[in-house]
Amino acid sequence: MVYEFLLPLTREDQLRRALDDLFYTDTILRRLEEIGVDKIGQVIERTNNENDSGFLERVLQFIAGKIGGYSISHVSGRFRAGSVKTRKEAGDYLAGGEQYLIEETTALVRFILPCDYGVVKYERDFESIGKALDSTAEQNEELQHEVRQIRWHFYHLFVEAVARTVGEQEIWLLEESPFGHRLYVWARQ
Repeated sequence: MVYEFLLPLTREDQLRRALDDLFYTDTILRRLEEIGVDKIGQVIERTNNENDSGFLERVLQFIAGKIGGYSISHVSGRFRAGSVKTRKEAGDYLAGGEQYLIEETTALVRFILPCDYGVVKYERDFESIGKALDSTAEQNEELQHEVRQIRWHFYHLFVEAVARTVGEQEIWLLEESPFGHRLYVWARQ
């Protein structure tokens, strides 16, 4: 799975701090405790006789196996401020001291998370490679369950940290999974 945050570059330091905090076991465990074992247990099943600390440690290891780092790249773009306008309206907007088109450098933060159940094994022969390429992830219930677990933990840990820390009006997150692409937009009201 691939997640990409799109944020103004002016927020990059805040973003790095928020994300870097989540690479430490004490920070992750504190956040998992905030969420609560009962809610987490709805996504990752508890084993028989597993106490809370053992369960949280197992969840921590699941997260550690999925999220090992991120990369940041910078992209330049132009954005319209407000609704679409005619050239005359945009000129009036500019004459009033406001910008209509805003040039902004955006930080694109990318996470790549492996899916264990999405792995397809093949031999070196032509037929085996063809079967591997033709395999359909949508039919794999274990992969669907794993994607749900990854998505849930990514949102409750990383997306929540970004939304809390980075005081931006709008945060965009692109998700690419074996089941398609999604765009999420968090906007302050």
